[in-house]
Amino acid sequence: MWRYFLAATERPLRGITPPWLLLFVLLLAGAIPAPQSLALSNSRLSGVVLSEDGAVVPEAEISIAGTALKTVSNTRGYFAFEHVPPGNYQLEISSPGFETVNSPTVEVHPDLPATIQIHLERESYYLGKFNVRAKREFKSIAGMSVVTRKEIEADGAASIPELLENQEGLFLQKSGPQGRTQVRIRGSRPEQVLVLLDGQKLNNTADGQADLSGIPLEMVERVEIYRGGASARFGPDALAGVINIITRPQTLLKKIRVEGQSRFASWDTEEYRLTARDIIPSDRLSLKLGGHWRRTAGNYDFSYRPEGSGGTDTVHSGTRINNAIRGHDIFLTGLYRISRYLALDFSGQLSSTRQGLPDRATRQNQFAHSRENHYLAGTSLIFQSLPTEIKLDLNYSRYDQRFIDTTSEPVAIRFNTRFENDIYTARLTGRRTLWTGSQLDLGTEHRRDRLHHDDIFRPSMSIGQTRRLNTGLFAVWEQKIPLKDFLPIGTIACEAAGRYDISVTERDSLSAGETPESRKSENFSPHFGLGISQSGILSYAIRGSYGHSYRLPELNALFWKGDVRAAGNPNLRPEKSEHSQIEAEINLKLGLFDITGGMEYFHSHVVDLIIWQPNFQGVWQPQNLAAAQITGRSDRVTLALGKDILKCRFQNGLTTALNRVADPNQYGRQLVFFPHYITTLGIDFKYRLLSLSYNIRWVDEVFVNNANTRSYPAYRLDDFGAALTVKINHRWQVLTRLEVDNIRDVDYVLMPHYPMPGRLWGGNIEVKYGVE
Repeated sequence: MWRYFLAATERPLRGITPPWLLLFVLLLAGAIPAPQSLALSNSRLSGVVLSEDGAVVPEAEISIAGTALKTVSNTRGYFAFEHVPPGNYQLEISSPGFETVNSPTVEVHPDLPATIQIHLERESYYLGKFNVRAKREFKSIAGMSVVTRKEIEADGAASIPELLENQEGLFLQKSGPQGRTQVRIRGSRPEQVLVLLDGQKLNNTADGQADLSGIPLEMVERVEIYRGGASARFGPDALAGVINIITRPQTLLKKIRVEGQSRFASWDTEEYRLTARDIIPSDRLSLKLGGHWRRTAGNYDFSYRPEGSGGTDTVHSGTRINNAIRGHDIFLTGLYRISRYLALDFSGQLSSTRQGLPDRATRQNQFAHSRENHYLAGTSLIFQSLPTEIKLDLNYSRYDQRFIDTTSEPVAIRFNTRFENDIYTARLTGRRTLWTGSQLDLGTEHRRDRLHHDDIFRPSMSIGQTRRLNTGLFAVWEQKIPLKDFLPIGTIACEAAGRYDISVTERDSLSAGETPESRKSENFSPHFGLGISQSGILSYAIRGSYGHSYRLPELNALFWKGDVRAAGNPNLRPEKSEHSQIEAEINLKLGLFDITGGMEYFHSHVVDLIIWQPNFQGVWQPQNLAAAQITGRSDRVTLALGKDILKCRFQNGLTTALNRVADPNQYGRQLVFFPHYITTLGIDFKYRLLSLSYNIRWVDEVFVNNANTRSYPAYRLDDFGAALTVKINHRWQVLTRLEVDNIRDVDYVLMPHYPMPGRLWGGNIEVKYGVE
């Protein structure tokens, strides 16, 4: 990380205040007492609850004997009682699966903290037959959902794109069977969705897009999905939403587990995965290591036809060539507990990929290819002493991309260009529990992007070095108010967030004939949310939110050197959106039946939308449109029978993304390359060691021009999966899986003249050691 500190201490860009001067704000937040502590004793009694083998015990119940004071340990085993009067006390600690323990007498002195470490011994006991009815905990943030590790394993997806494909409001844009995959949210473009990996931005600064295909799903602990603008929480680039992928463990796992997987599929595809967890015995350290190797020839037959007026309806068919991909990824994540108050989590990735660039199906290229290397390292230092938590995040990533075609004809379309993109991020967050159910986060984030572009074939077309520095201050307040005595409302939850960002973008001059360029922008992003919920046999939640978000132009759009085909536009303004949404969800449990339904309405008004379009000379150039309006609705119903033996899923998303530019040929037209509706129907069957799934996805037509006179037709995709698990003993397990995607061998297109493959066959064999 020395490289980070050397870069962070360089001459600050004009108009930017380094975040280190703002650290005292967070330290002050941790030092200010909670309101109820005024005029009370400063004495506190705190400690940590551990198991007999040194692992933390979360959610253990701790009470002070002879009083009504109770609390629970957090995810790292810590607990605290504030403003305890001086005296001698004894604690009683209990947790399911452990024997109840009474602590030795603890003496609390005036205005001095008292600490204690408690070890629990595991308890073995027999439970007779019983029925458990769980209360459903609804999320409080509108448009936000979390896919947990348990849900990932139950889904049976082989990759992150497969996992996200069936999530509400998401649409995956793919370039081939194993190629780059970007995500769209509610009619957005991929560059309007911020993708994070353990808090580090994966979006490339050059084109603003993030590739999801190279992240092994086995390393993922959970995925947070924010549908709708989220700049108040995450800053620039979160105009349409956020995909936050988290690989770092949240607690010490302490259980060895090794998984190996091989996959063989159509088009000469091979994949191998290996993950290992906690293979080093330690009471303080938890590690997870993963490797992923993949290759595919990728050539497949295709046939498609654009429809509508203003062009020919010629059927394009043939064999898609130059789709070969070879790549590998190595991941490391871990958690190290330094002391009862300090913890360090970390992650790293090394990725290398070589893939063909076949170009459009109407002008295929067998020689062009790209080479991409990605390096990522990050760490978080966490100090936690209830009710305060302070977290320092340091992240660094590097994207090294090379695009080569030196043998194609004519000479005018040859290219050999290289992008080097470094991203440095420092984030300091202070979290304070103010009173029961209330939590306040204050923080500052400092991010520095450096992009260097060399056009090796035509040096005069090189962009050279550009830098973007962004400093942000943010605050998030959340409050939950239980109203058990005011039925039918169980809980009211409200939230307010705001973030102020200053961004400066600079480009160095390459010659005496050029002048340096500098652009500065300031933005404030507010967000407000309110929700009510009730849990029980009939559970429900109603949530709504309103906010503003924005996205800075990507550097290619600003500074791309002009030629006969394309040119940048240094006068581009940031895209800004005003967005709101309201949703309702209900859950009903009747015997063996578990029914969940939900409906969501959303609205987004985007101004200064950035669109690439040809100018009067036929050169493609990005421009700011006057406005665009995106509205829609999504419906979902899930019916589960038994313990999820049979589950039926239905999702229907309707999105109307309209152009509001002042042009009679475009105003009121649907924005290009996004379907009006996406409907999904899925059936899952699981019984003992066998699981079956069948999914159908209907996708509406997409328009390919602003006048909406030409389009690619609607299509339907059917996917089938079957898995058989064989448990050799309580530690070893073998899983085999067969998958058939696009069973009906449908021809369809996601991007202009980039046809997708037909039917895919695949088989997986997975061996696990350390199964519970």
